[in-house]
Amino acid sequence: MDNRINLDTYAGQVFFSVVRIESKKNGESEPATGFIVSEKINEKSHMPLIITNKHVIEEADEVIFSFVKSDKQKPILGEEIKFKLTNPKSFFLNHPDSDVDLTALPLAPILKKLEEVNQIPFYIPIPNTPLIATRDDLSNFDTIEDIIFVGYPNGIYDKTNLTPVVRKGITATPISLPFNGKSIFLIDSMIFIGSSGSPVFVYNKGIFSDGKGNTSLGSSRLVFVGVVSEFHVSNQYLSEKDMAISTLLNLGEVIGSDKVKELISFVLTKGGNARD
Repeated sequence: MDNRINLDTYAGQVFFSVVRIESKKNGESEPATGFIVSEKINEKSHMPLIITNKHVIEEADEVIFSFVKSDKQKPILGEEIKFKLTNPKSFFLNHPDSDVDLTALPLAPILKKLEEVNQIPFYIPIPNTPLIATRDDLSNFDTIEDIIFVGYPNGIYDKTNLTPVVRKGITATPISLPFNGKSIFLIDSMIFIGSSGSPVFVYNKGIFSDGKGNTSLGSSRLVFVGVVSEFHVSNQYLSEKDMAISTLLNLGEVIGSDKVKELISFVLTKGGNARD
């Protein structure tokens, strides 16, 4: 049996664009997801960042990040590298708009410390250009699109290989229309605790159409379009039983990728951290 993931395909690469997060608050541990992006600084260096939701980091006493180990060329499935941050809020840079639930951790200093003790994590960052959609790119998608998102719903992952879970769905509101006047859209898929911070991609294999009706045959498309932020529930009161119940609506809220681009630009103005 060949225990490998094909890293030559979009589908294989997204498995290593995320990092598992344990957020510890008042002694309780909550799962979450982060993803790694890369911004090119010049021909020789780039700036890697871990991005997740602000609510994952806020009020956390410590946060633990888990990677698959690297042999400097490929992942060593099943071998783990962890690093812990206490008082994590002091290491993160929040999106400058307080209403945008995104925050970023400059990764270069942490990678340097890990490499000093021969702990090299394997990851495939999402490149800011060309993979992360701009606001203009978002306006070019069709009204309904197939999407996938990667992460750790309810803390579930492959404990043998240390790989995440991929889920799929469709857009529930058009990506091109800011929902309720904000740069968000809804997806029709089950969202659970642990999915916060999951990257969302429009993913098509073999055939797809754009918002102008143009159809492409025999090609694939993977575009980063946003970040899972929260899920929607229906709250009902049952008077005959004098109890309240909450029901998942299978609707997730996604922050548009244009806000991720804004966060990356903001980190750059703060100096960021580059690596060769």
